[in-house]
Amino acid sequence: MKQIIALTLLLSMLTACSRAPVKAQTINSSEIQTARTTPPTHVPSPTDMFTPVPIVSATATWFIGQVSIEHAQITYYDITGSTAKELRSSMDESGPRDSSDGNKPVDAFTDWYISWNWPGYGTEKCDLSAASVTYRIKVIMPRWEAPADASPELVSKWEKYMQALAFHEQEHVHIIADNYLSVKTAIQDATCSTAEAAAQKALDSLRELNSNYDRETKHGETQGAVFH
Repeated sequence: MKQIIALTLLLSMLTACSRAPVKAQTINSSEIQTARTTPPTHVPSPTDMFTPVPIVSATATWFIGQVSIEHAQITYYDITGSTAKELRSSMDESGPRDSSDGNKPVDAFTDWYISWNWPGYGTEKCDLSAASVTYRIKVIMPRWEAPADASPELVSKWEKYMQALAFHEQEHVHIIADNYLSVKTAIQDATCSTAEAAAQKALDSLRELNSNYDRETKHGETQGAVFH
C-alpha cells in the first residue's frame, strides 16, 4: 500500500517566506523559502514582465489594485484609511507576520507546500522511479476599498504599489513552480534509505536560492514594492 509523506515548508516573504520525517507529516511553509536552481543574473522591474489583471468572481467585487498571480491562489486581508499614513499603519497592524524574522509584520506573504510520495515509502523495496512531487501556493495580499474621500493621487500610488508588490510575489511563485521538480530529481538519484534526506537537502538549496532573490531585491524594494 502506498504510504504518503506530505512535507510542507512555510516561508514568509517580505515584500513581505524541517522536522523529523514521519508518515503523513506536514511542515508549515513559513519555515522555508524557495528560489531558482540558479540565482537570477538580472532582476527585472515590474514594468518589464508583469501586468496586473483584475480577478472578478461571483462572490468578490473588484477593488483598487486587485491583481492576478500565475500558479497561485490569492487571498486578501482588508486594510482601511484615506491617507498613505493610515494605509501604512493598517498594513502594519493587519498584515501577515514573518516568523523567520522576529514575527515582524510584512505586506505580503507567500504560503507554499511541496508534497512527495512514492510506492513503498519507508521500506527497502521502494520504487523511487514512480516518485511524485506536487506543490500548492497561496499568496496573501492587502486589499483596500478606497473611501469616497481618498484622493486620486493616493489611488494611483496604491495601484502602482500593488503592481510592484504582486510582481515581487509572482517571481517568488515562479521560483517555486520552475524548480520544485528538483526535489523529485534528488529523490530519484537517491536510494530508498536516503531519499528522504535527499529531498530535504534539495529543499535547503531552494530555500537558500530564494533568500538570495530577496537579498538581491531587498525584499522587493528595488522593484518598487514599498509603500510609505
